[in-house]
Amino acid sequence: SFNILSISANSAGLLGVQSEELQYLQYIAFLSSGGGSMDIEQNRLQSRFSAFCEYTLSSKFVPLIPEVAGLSFPQLVHFIVVIPPVNDNLEAAALSIYKCFFVDYIPFDGSQPSSWKEVTVDDIASDVICGKTPPTADPQNYGGTIPFITIPDMHGSVYTTSTARFLSEKGASTQPGKMLPANSVCVSCIASVGLVCLTAEPSQTNQQINSIICKDQISPFYVYTKMTTLNKYLKQLGAGGSTTLNINKTLFGQIPILLPDEASMKEYHNKVEPLFSSIRENQYENNIWSL
Repeated sequence: SFNILSISANSAGLLGVQSEELQYLQYIAFLSSGGGSMDIEQNRLQSRFSAFCEYTLSSKFVPLIPEVAGLSFPQLVHFIVVIPPVNDNLEAAALSIYKCFFVDYIPFDGSQPSSWKEVTVDDIASDVICGKTPPTADPQNYGGTIPFITIPDMHGSVYTTSTARFLSEKGASTQPGKMLPANSVCVSCIASVGLVCLTAEPSQTNQQINSIICKDQISPFYVYTKMTTLNKYLKQLGAGGSTTLNINKTLFGQIPILLPDEASMKEYHNKVEPLFSSIRENQYENNIWSL
């Protein structure tokens, strides 16, 4: 793989990258790493730049992709280097606001308002959907544009904006009751328990995932963040004496969750919604580097 700090001018020339542009990229890498502490940051940047180099050298399709056609090299660097840490910062900001409201109760003089209640997932959901896999014997059920979310698609992202498989309209129509709207909260509940993501668009999942479609007055961003804090609890809940972790739909619906009053929920939602919207948009932009 390419080393972002030691790639030669000759190798850069194969990419159509001028020496000053190479220096610009390496300078950004150096600054992004903290100006000298290169270990973890260099590995991440090096990996992303390697993927960019390999994709560019093995394909002539880059100019044909609308999202990158006509971009300057510094703009391309934005996709390669800037978006991932930006999303990390946005998610950290959203988590800080969550803790401010629902852990430290700072807007409420440091104590939980008496009007808030302990309820269950079933109480805050308009529906809880356990996914299902359309018949794989019929290849016409697949290959469309409807994301079909499985556990490997849930790793490392707030939104699932890219999936390994997509359903056709035919495949989705075999189980219309399994369709999830955007901003449904998906939680892995079999084997790899405790992964959480949001749907970026109407989607379906397989049977290893339970999903929460929130009631209108419930912020999906609140429920998403709450579920990410329950990883250890979810694993304990799914153990149940079995060798394979499993939280069935009934048990999942009984998970306790704090229900703030409607005004507090709305205030919180309005503060974090722009952050989650930016994360979603950035993830879609970044998908082009996974081709």
